[in-house]
Amino acid sequence: MRIETVNELNDTSVGLREKMRILVRTANGMLSREVYDALFDTAKVFGGGQIVEVGTAHGAATIALGLGAAAAGTAADILTVDKMGGEFSTRRRYGTPEQNSEIALRNFQAAKLESRVELFVGGLEDLELARGVPESIDLLMLDADGRIDRDLLILYPKIAADAPIIIDDCDENVFFGETPEGTLYLDLKHSITAKLIRTFCDGQFLLLDRTVKDTAFCRKGPRKYDPEEMAERTLEAYRELVFHSVGGQEWDAIQDFRGRAGEYRLAMRLLRATPSWMLRTGSIAKKMHLIRA
Repeated sequence: MRIETVNELNDTSVGLREKMRILVRTANGMLSREVYDALFDTAKVFGGGQIVEVGTAHGAATIALGLGAAAAGTAADILTVDKMGGEFSTRRRYGTPEQNSEIALRNFQAAKLESRVELFVGGLEDLELARGVPESIDLLMLDADGRIDRDLLILYPKIAADAPIIIDDCDENVFFGETPEGTLYLDLKHSITAKLIRTFCDGQFLLLDRTVKDTAFCRKGPRKYDPEEMAERTLEAYRELVFHSVGGQEWDAIQDFRGRAGEYRLAMRLLRATPSWMLRTGSIAKKMHLIRA
């Protein structure tokens, strides 16, 4: 029987997993089903306590973690931190930071997690200045702007021994992006994240258990907090960005993009200017579909 709404699902472990899969889609989740399942499973076995997430977006990963903890019958409090905007944020297409915050809060309510989730709008540094970070962190997820060095320098002393640390966007890929104003940019977030994970694992600050798609599931390593070494390793990782290897397909895409940048800008302007009802009808929709591609 097809499940029509989350209300038709019970609160057993199986029911909560299916509920999570529905809710992450409605929360504009950008990760794969395999990653959301892995988040659910990680929270299900972590034993309860304090979860901290940096990079809320619209709360899809927050929901996966919260419902995973609920499936185990454990009490988990989630503090999730996000600026809900910024020049290169994917959330800008949905509106202002205030509008994005409202979307996330509605998604938490739909998951019946509003009593367990606190959303802090701002950066991690803002949280630290405003009230400080939690004294003990039992599970940490990082999926913000690639600055996991900043996040770990602030949070590492508070993370419990052997606690799960989940870090998204850990592959070496380079991406093209465009702001709502039409500014084209090169996205190196995945690349620097991968380099930082590698150097922190080499230093035993992180232990990598597995990678699901492009999300790293790590644990806190045995090393004591050493901000000087962590900062030195961070600097070396950023220096590696001076030269970045590019595969054949990536290089071909860069050359094609450079040659057709004007066409892409025009296509995006036309797409933004076209009423949504026109995109749903006839040959216009087909033509605009080609532009989207």
